[in-house]
Amino acid sequence: MKKQHTEARKSSKQGRKAKATHADAMLVNHEGRTDEELFLDYRETEDSLVFTELVSRYQRELFNYLRRFLGDAAKAEDVFQQTFLQVHVKSELFQSGRKFRPWLYTIATHQAIDHQRRNKRHRRLSLDQSQRSSGEEVGTLMEVVASQESGPL
Repeated sequence: MKKQHTEARKSSKQGRKAKATHADAMLVNHEGRTDEELFLDYRETEDSLVFTELVSRYQRELFNYLRRFLGDAAKAEDVFQQTFLQVHVKSELFQSGRKFRPWLYTIATHQAIDHQRRNKRHRRLSLDQSQRSSGEEVGTLMEVVASQESGPL
């Protein structure tokens, strides 16, 4: 019984090692390849390792661009994810012979603009920030709501 358990553990370790070696080999193969080559390969194979390599190549640079554009790290993270979702969804629209980076940044910029439009429709007001009405200071939203005065009607 002990011998079977030892052999099973050995087999399991060899399986994990083989998978890791395959993953390492795939990553090594990506090092000398251009973004365009990787993306065209991804478009044909939908290999998640290839897509992961593209994301990792642009993660810091694109995230920083989006953070500056949107002024908020959480929004930048959301738009970053949406951008790569669109890269996947629209992969067939990428034209061979074009550069990947400008195409990616165009998608990212459009996603950021769309995000800003959606947020303008759902603008949030602070309950503690002083509000103005017709150029006149009316106090915080909490003060306005709590006041005993009748409304504008």
